[in-house]
Amino acid sequence: SGSVSISYSIPVKRYYRSGIELERMGKVYEDEKNLEKAFFLFCKYTTLFVECVPGHPEYKSADTANERRAVKAKLRSIFDRAEAIKNCLIMTYTEQHKKWLKDDEIKR
Repeated sequence: SGSVSISYSIPVKRYYRSGIELERMGKVYEDEKNLEKAFFLFCKYTTLFVECVPGHPEYKSADTANERRAVKAKLRSIFDRAEAIKNCLIMTYTEQHKKWLKDDEIKR
């Protein structure tokens, strides 16, 4: 899970609230065309709820059923958005690299 980890001493509901904030800020960055930051936050969201939160002792409690359903409903769209952003970033970086190679060749 890399840069995402959780503590079992923190209530699981707090992670669901953090997920809402990750999604919100990811959308803001996406709207601002800050695709690197949007990609990073969407990846954190998916990692948090696919790899980390399901291991929390409170994950399957009845108190979090609504949050689990909401996250499950959002995960696919957030993952798809992260994939689309990744493809845009790859195209951008490829173009920048080609330009750099061309500029470097001119300098020689």
